[in-house]
Amino acid sequence: MKMRLLLLSMLAGALVLTACKKDNGGDTPPPAPSGQYEGLVLNEICGQQIPDNDWIEILNTSAKAIDISGVQLQKTDENGISEIFYTFPNDKTIASGEYIVLNQLNGDFAVGISNDKQVAIAMLSPVGTTIDDFNRNSDIGADGRHELNGSYARIPNGVGKWSVAQVGTPGDINKDEDPSGPTDPEDDYTGIILNEICGGSVIDEADDWIEILNTTEASVNLTGVQILKTDETNVTEKIYIAPEGTTLAAGEYLVLRKATGELSAKISNTKPVTITLKSPSGEIVIDKFEQAVDIEEGSGIWNETQDNGQRGHELKGSYARMPNAIGPWKVTTMATPGLSNESDETDPVDYTYLIENLVLNELNGNDPKYIELYNKSDEALDISGVIIRKDDKSPVVYIAPKGTTIPAKGFLTLLSDQTSYETGFTSGLSAKKSLKIELLTPDGTTIDVFKNLTNDGREAWGETPKYNGETNGQSYGRYPDGTGEWFMMTPTQNGDNAEGVGSDKIEW
Repeated sequence: MKMRLLLLSMLAGALVLTACKKDNGGDTPPPAPSGQYEGLVLNEICGQQIPDNDWIEILNTSAKAIDISGVQLQKTDENGISEIFYTFPNDKTIASGEYIVLNQLNGDFAVGISNDKQVAIAMLSPVGTTIDDFNRNSDIGADGRHELNGSYARIPNGVGKWSVAQVGTPGDINKDEDPSGPTDPEDDYTGIILNEICGGSVIDEADDWIEILNTTEASVNLTGVQILKTDETNVTEKIYIAPEGTTLAAGEYLVLRKATGELSAKISNTKPVTITLKSPSGEIVIDKFEQAVDIEEGSGIWNETQDNGQRGHELKGSYARMPNAIGPWKVTTMATPGLSNESDETDPVDYTYLIENLVLNELNGNDPKYIELYNKSDEALDISGVIIRKDDKSPVVYIAPKGTTIPAKGFLTLLSDQTSYETGFTSGLSAKKSLKIELLTPDGTTIDVFKNLTNDGREAWGETPKYNGETNGQSYGRYPDGTGEWFMMTPTQNGDNAEGVGSDKIEW
């Protein structure tokens, strides 16, 4: 009997020990194989960039390739909430000296990384042990933050402590410099000015923009030049850093837009706002616009709380130097992005020449997707500032760069899904969905419109269309070019449109 009790007691103790071991195992994962990930580090972390694109850089500082199959990245936010947000696939290795950059914009991960709040990023082995980690509060400081397009980075590269870098270097060596000091020899920015500022156009209320002008007779390198915005609550943020290689030719205008992602924040058209143009180091103020100081009280419109001294501008207008480049700041009723500011004592620009001579001529939603414009006149036509908007209130998809011309009786083809207006428009174009394309003057006056209604005749965009160009690979085109009615036809990019057939006529 005693022996039986002894055996039962030993069995119960074993069960208790087994249960305790299982619980501890869940809380504390076993360590990774010794030395397996030696030299693998988190090297750089960016929580703010233009366009929105948080990213993380991993570096192999060892002399051999490392198998990182199943290695995980974990984020812990300011509330202490942790989540695994990326796991490397099987058979993934990182070569000696190789950088791997994971980008939010490319879909590598979906979580955001703050550039000014507490955040911790841990690199974990497949079994959950820590290979390397970054903690904003302990590695940088509770008040630490990096600016727009900057980063948290190991300096010296790969082996140093975490520092705040003014310029992120994804996939490249972190700059070995004092992150709190100037990062560049200051160039001479004399003659570079803020010339016009718009807090929203009638074409697109999200299309806030800033115009910079080079008033000198020589090209100026703007690489690293910054724009800062201070809002009505006195909060300042960096909203633009000029990319490497940005230059501004003599007399050239540079228009930076929120709608196209160049500016990272909106600009109010009525509330008090300050825009500051600074050198790359932030040490030198190149130029500054301060609504409360530079705009005469009572010369504009109120904001909703009527606390700006009636200094705002209307949608479609702007704050502009008048006379152009040399005058004081004035409230305008007609913005002129990329063009000389009109004197407030002269009439608005007359765009009759555009309305009479420029048309939408062909739209092709099959590859290659394009919008074709046509100049009906007998002379070359300057279309600088002309706008294309898609599907009513969607963002502007094209603004003709300064100096854009179409030859007499000639064509201009704009390709879809482009990143620059120099080559085309920024949206897609479907042959199998209903759509509306509007051609507008720089001040928003309608020049021409094309509509492909829904199958049941409604003005609703992105649905089953009345005319499906995908079925037979057809485009929508005018015949004759420039003046005729719309037909479905064989695409004729940069060439004369084919004769329309009555049964293929497009009507709305």
